[in-house]
Amino acid sequence: MATRVHGGCTPYTTASTASTSSALPAPEKWSAIEDPLERLRVGLADLYRFYRDAEQMLTLVARDAHAIPQPIRAAREATTKQHLAVLTAAWPPPANPLRQAAVAHATSFTTWRSLCRDQALTNPQAVDLMTTLVQTLH
Repeated sequence: MATRVHGGCTPYTTASTASTSSALPAPEKWSAIEDPLERLRVGLADLYRFYRDAEQMLTLVARDAHAIPQPIRAAREATTKQHLAVLTAAWPPPANPLRQAAVAHATSFTTWRSLCRDQALTNPQAVDLMTTLVQTLH
């Protein structure tokens, strides 16, 4: 049985139940990568693939965020926090607030849309740009 995203609003399913490229990103796979920049690169590539595949749905979700029921918004926020936690956990302590902010910005759908739609970058170019940005924040 497929798990529906956003309380059944869409046909997209979780990575564990889907075999298509529209599967949700799987941060548990990113955790196996020890190198922080490689983990970020793989995670962003996975997220950006999903964003491209689900762009129409995600655009509507962003537009209508105010109308989405609180439990569904909370679940989306928890997923976003999980992505951020996995992608930043590979860096040694102490946490760098600038790096945290840059990774959070890089993982945002609106960042992907700005880079890939407004600036016409490919997904790999956007991943390289965001990874380079984060790498500069020691």
